[in-house]
Amino acid sequence: MPRARLRDPPTTINLTCVRAARVPRGAITGGGRVTGGHAATGTPCHRVRGETPAEAMFEQHPQEEHPHEDHETSSSDDDCRGRHTLDQVTDLNHAAPYDLVRPCDVKGILHSHSRYCDGAHTLESMVVTAREIGLEYLGVSDHFRSAVHRDGITLDKARSQRDEIEDLRRRYPEVDLLQGVEVDADHDGALLLDDAALDFFDYVIASVPDTVGGDEDPLTDQIVAVASNPRVTILGKPVGDFMLRRSNGMLDMERVLQAAAAGGTAVEINANPCCAELDWSCCKRAQELGVAMVISPDAHRAARLVDFRHGAELAQDAGLYCSSILNTLSSAELRRYLTTGTMPEP
Repeated sequence: MPRARLRDPPTTINLTCVRAARVPRGAITGGGRVTGGHAATGTPCHRVRGETPAEAMFEQHPQEEHPHEDHETSSSDDDCRGRHTLDQVTDLNHAAPYDLVRPCDVKGILHSHSRYCDGAHTLESMVVTAREIGLEYLGVSDHFRSAVHRDGITLDKARSQRDEIEDLRRRYPEVDLLQGVEVDADHDGALLLDDAALDFFDYVIASVPDTVGGDEDPLTDQIVAVASNPRVTILGKPVGDFMLRRSNGMLDMERVLQAAAAGGTAVEINANPCCAELDWSCCKRAQELGVAMVISPDAHRAARLVDFRHGAELAQDAGLYCSSILNTLSSAELRRYLTTGTMPEP
């Protein structure tokens, strides 16, 4: 399926506006109090509306004047003041493409597992939970049967799953349910399903099992081959783990990200990293290259769907924009992307 690279983000951001948008929870600013809210609680992000212009926020902390600074260059900042209301700069429901991603910007999840494979709960339980935590869509991506995942689904089982998905779509129209699949790659990076079988699914997550690799089959070469496969939508394990930590020579992430950028393949960000020391280098490099990233909890039970919140906070700490995160797209935008490879205009 065709995919497109993300548009290059701007090289500079207005730090003043970023500070204004990150008003502390419960802060009293001018005429309105900012309140919290989160998709994971089942209630939308919101705030008490106020009419005070955003300039009041800046005036509380006036900038120190520098005698050697050319004040003519600050005219754009002056023009910005007074143009935005408190509602606009603290709008927690509608993010601009180059705003830092927040938990409430994540519209859905694309990596989850059900009882059809090694998940703990039924598809219906997963859908009900997704609806309760305010998600717009849920992608179930059970493992396809392999030597590593002997309890994975087969094509016959996938067809039965499709029938249940169609039924759940009718019963729970609030949640757009997608059918993906997680497929293992073999020693040379080829997937264990042919193209016709892969086309049955809405999207494909490709992973490299821990048992694959070694001196004879370098891990980097395998994953580069996977990233270059036009049928692969998202790179899963182990790339999702290395996005948040140093590879320590195990994987050449620069080559992997270059291949993902060239192939239009998205890359997972593990929402629950197990590493003690986080490193944002790979996330920042992916954003520079225009590689789409997906915040993935890899939920094997319904309660773990909410872990996307932690992943979004990690992505924000890494300085990632909403326009870099695939699952900040709406359901309609995501389906259009999966079909045509076209990202919405920022």
